[in-house]
Amino acid sequence: MQKRLNREIVDIRNKYVDCKIVFLQEDNIYIVIQIFVNAETNYSFKINADYPFKYPKTVKCGTRDYSRMMKLSPRFSLVLERLTGIKCLCCSSFFCANNWTPAITILRIIQEIERNRNVFRRIVRFLLVENLKETYLNRDIDIFQFL
Repeated sequence: MQKRLNREIVDIRNKYVDCKIVFLQEDNIYIVIQIFVNAETNYSFKINADYPFKYPKTVKCGTRDYSRMMKLSPRFSLVLERLTGIKCLCCSSFFCANNWTPAITILRIIQEIERNRNVFRRIVRFLLVENLKETYLNRDIDIFQFL
């Protein structure tokens, strides 16, 4: 496992040149890797001995648990489906047991998190525009064609 992690760290450093990576040995079972991409973005991975055959036990983006970030409210889920055609982020994520393969690396997980964070931003913008539209404009106007 250590050889694989070392290879993955090299890939992460190639992508994020100024990143800081810290290994924390929590106990004999888990290794915690913290990756500080910049002042606003950091990731924490709690990896067990079965990695890469099982996905990391815990993944955090900042202080938020990534698995909880993917559980959307019904309102967000409806907008997600309208914007992307995806019904559920969990089902399309690497953290679904059916989607995990040993070929998935920490870098690909980070890229998925960043992609999903952009989707969250689009959903929030969509909902804000919907609220503005309902408050100040006629509901029949398709404001999204102008954005």
